[in-house]
Amino acid sequence: RDATYRVQPALAELGEKYPELPVWVIDPTDAVRVLRLGQLAVKNKTNYAENLSARTVVLPPVAGGLTATGTLSGAEAYYPERPYDVAGRALMPSGTPRVRLVVSRSGDDRTYKPVAPVLDLAADFALVLDRDMKREAERIAIRDALVQAKFPRMRPALRIDLYTGEDDTKSRVEYLVLKPEYSKEMKHEAAWPTLSGHLQGVKSCAEAMCKPLELPVDVATAVSLAAGWHDLGKDRTVWQRGAGNRPGDAAVAKTLHGRAPENLNHFRHELASLVDVNFDPKYRADFDAASEPCRELLQHLIATHHGRGRPHFPANEVTDPERPEAAAQSIATATPRRFAALQRKYGRWGLAYLESLLRAADALDSQRLEATPIGDREPGQWPRKKPEGVVWSAPAAQPTPSFSVNVDPTNPGQFFACCGLLELADRLWPGAEGWFAHGQFHATCTGDLTTFVTRFVTAKLTALDEDDPTSTRVSIGEPFGNFRLDWWHDTTAGGKPMKVWAGRMESWRIAQAMQHAMRDAQFSTPDLFNVGVIAYEPGDPDKKVEPYYFDSRRCPNAHARDVGFSANDLGLTTTAHPAVELLCLVGLQRCLPAKTDEPRVYDYFTWDEPLGPNLLPAAVSGLLPHVGATGYRFENWYRTGQKKHKAFRSAVPHSKQGAQ
Repeated sequence: RDATYRVQPALAELGEKYPELPVWVIDPTDAVRVLRLGQLAVKNKTNYAENLSARTVVLPPVAGGLTATGTLSGAEAYYPERPYDVAGRALMPSGTPRVRLVVSRSGDDRTYKPVAPVLDLAADFALVLDRDMKREAERIAIRDALVQAKFPRMRPALRIDLYTGEDDTKSRVEYLVLKPEYSKEMKHEAAWPTLSGHLQGVKSCAEAMCKPLELPVDVATAVSLAAGWHDLGKDRTVWQRGAGNRPGDAAVAKTLHGRAPENLNHFRHELASLVDVNFDPKYRADFDAASEPCRELLQHLIATHHGRGRPHFPANEVTDPERPEAAAQSIATATPRRFAALQRKYGRWGLAYLESLLRAADALDSQRLEATPIGDREPGQWPRKKPEGVVWSAPAAQPTPSFSVNVDPTNPGQFFACCGLLELADRLWPGAEGWFAHGQFHATCTGDLTTFVTRFVTAKLTALDEDDPTSTRVSIGEPFGNFRLDWWHDTTAGGKPMKVWAGRMESWRIAQAMQHAMRDAQFSTPDLFNVGVIAYEPGDPDKKVEPYYFDSRRCPNAHARDVGFSANDLGLTTTAHPAVELLCLVGLQRCLPAKTDEPRVYDYFTWDEPLGPNLLPAAVSGLLPHVGATGYRFENWYRTGQKKHKAFRSAVPHSKQGAQ
């Protein structure tokens, strides 16, 4: 699953290499169309002729395109030894593998063979039937052939016509998907839906799915452990009572009354499961025995198996009434940083893929539970008693900053400049994190401030729209990966109203002047945001350049009526703070302030826990709890009577915590 604009070019590349290969396109209505792969490469004037939005595309393995890590790439070749089709190697909730048959025609016969290897089914399994056999007779013949092969009774559940209209007596004509054939005698026997049985069932499903995927040991172990522990928190009194269970009966994994668990008061069993994994000695030994990467991934999988933890638990859900509050708080505080680190490690789609393994295993065993009538009660005890002698929370030690800069958090220009500083530091030294504390912004990374400033002031700035000098997008070249700045063109997320410059002020020209001014050694100190200079064009030292007006120190004197005269008309020069202006331009690319109900008035929030750039949009908007957020409100003020030019005004603190 991915965005169409990323998938379609890769499929088009495959289509150019293998235009005659068949491909299935499954529409949102579940209708299946059989096309040639080359059709996916055909373009109109600007777009692809075949619309793949919200569609599922099924490729033959010989097309390649699947990397060793399971991602799509049009350049990836086909490797016969690589297991492309693993659907038949995992068990369905019925306890049987998925069986798919391809039907080919030869003379008066139809031959039925597995599409791909099926667990416990002979590799040479084949069935030959008369081409004119009726459907009911065909169903019985398939069922009997599988039973003879010591396989469960199955019948066709989905039939896809592959006939292309070609006069080919040996062509493939149908594709069958089988499912178990149940009779009244074959229904699941009634049983008590025990929590322990569900945990073991999910673990078995997860391990069965992971085995053919040949995942790295740490990843497979994380999925297995997470599957066995993901619902530990359901043994709490609040959940068992909400499920309709009573003391003295074994803890259940599903509700007994058929409704969602009641009166939970925002309790989340995923968070309680993490409390047990981290603090309960019963699980702690196995947890500690796993590697650090394994422990981090398994905790993330548990946190996210119902959609929380990406990146955080909402503040009102950080509760485990049967354990000390410090335990739930420590779990909640660690969750966002873990998400950010794993997303960086595996990528957005790679991490989502790993999450889907546990979710799929959970869904498979949950289907088994739903298909099983509730039987006689089994004796048991819940909740599990709170362990004694446990240190429920250890204060997380802040990392030692690699460098720090002095910052006034009420100056929105300086605040967003800190965001820009972290953005670029992370591009220089991946894994950089930053936080606010004691009047400074701290960054931890593998570099230092002097090196950062040196690299920044020598990076090439490129105007990307030569025909629009006032609003041209700007690219920051290596070593920052040609980072593009264009937020002032964004009409969707709210970037365009934040633009402060107008008229003859040119975005690229200002950026160049600010960058050139920062070559002075004063900007390699922690006080770089307070260094004020007159900025000039790099090629013309006599031509001064006005800044963007992000720095709120310029705002009180921006309007002539505020100072009693026009500095511009008198030809006076004024100082700018180039580091604030240019780094703020960078910071706003990822981090926009939150809108309020008042026009041109915005909120932003600082944080006192180390965070990476991929968490900043949530933190800046006040949507990330448990990070010590302090809120500020400012106005993007009209600084001229024309109401075109703006300036950031100083902010005022307005709340301690924005996220709930």
